[in-house]
Amino acid sequence: MRARGTVPLLCLALIACRPENAMPIQNDDQNPPAGPTGSPGDAGQPPTGDGGATTAASTSAAPPAIQDAKRAHEPDLMALPGVVSVGIGLDDAGRPAIIVGLDGPRAETRAELPATLDGYPVVARVVGTIRPL
Repeated sequence: MRARGTVPLLCLALIACRPENAMPIQNDDQNPPAGPTGSPGDAGQPPTGDGGATTAASTSAAPPAIQDAKRAHEPDLMALPGVVSVGIGLDDAGRPAIIVGLDGPRAETRAELPATLDGYPVVARVVGTIRPL
């Protein structure tokens, strides 16, 4: 005995698996993700303030990628009282930012944090104490 609704469900699965319904696979090497200006290839780069325009002067002294900026400053940030993590995320305006996780409010630590590092905003967020499982 067949359960009710089996045939329509099977038909739906067959239709969804047809090649013309498949999503194309993108190679990240050929199609880099769009960055803050929406241009391919500028992901992880701080906004230039010029609407994404590139000139010879802006390409010769390109700022480091946000991953490199985080890696370079992470030891100093982790040495501050109450800092439990350093990561990469977005600030309130949706720009790439270095996120500093604090175990509590820590006004004195927030005062020691720079506003930017290598052109990227630094955002402090209370994440609480982190304990291994």
